[in-house]
Amino acid sequence: MPKKQIVPLKIITIVHGKSELQLCLNIKSCLKIKNQLIARDGGKHSIQVGSVIDVLNSAHFKNLKALIREYPDLDKENFKIFIIMDLDDCKNDDERNAYITGTMFAKHWAKNHIVPIYNYVDLENTLRKAGCAVIKDKGKDYVRVFPTNTGKAAKTEDIERLKEKISRVNKKWTNLNCYIEYCLNIAEENKFSK
Repeated sequence: MPKKQIVPLKIITIVHGKSELQLCLNIKSCLKIKNQLIARDGGKHSIQVGSVIDVLNSAHFKNLKALIREYPDLDKENFKIFIIMDLDDCKNDDERNAYITGTMFAKHWAKNHIVPIYNYVDLENTLRKAGCAVIKDKGKDYVRVFPTNTGKAAKTEDIERLKEKISRVNKKWTNLNCYIEYCLNIAEENKFSK
């Protein structure tokens, strides 16, 4: 009997808050991909641009060895750490630009694996500009629009349509489509590695 191949972890996602967490859970559930999601208190308290470095300096992000200890199935050469943030809480333009360009992470050992994803002003603004469902109540509406583990969960085609809609939004407002595209690519890779 052939040995079952272990699918490696290639995506670690640090999210700003509950909205971003629900969106990522939906994508992960729909595409059936490994994606280690990191949120503060299940998204109840936000991680802000100014505190992202604190998360990246925590014990399990200290170095590659620590990260592998935390996530033993990590593909140590081919992984990305996506950081999905709203930009409305940046202290100033310098902090915002350092985040968007990635210079904020220039001294971190994982700098070549870190991909900053931004939503200006916030995720709700990005979804509005993309012509997606309007979110009024962040808690209830996100679960309704981006369900997980239900019969109503999105299909791969829904995630592809979401990526296309967000791709049409001007890059000065968001690059969220890059994250969704990477997740779709990992899902496609996984199909062929089974």
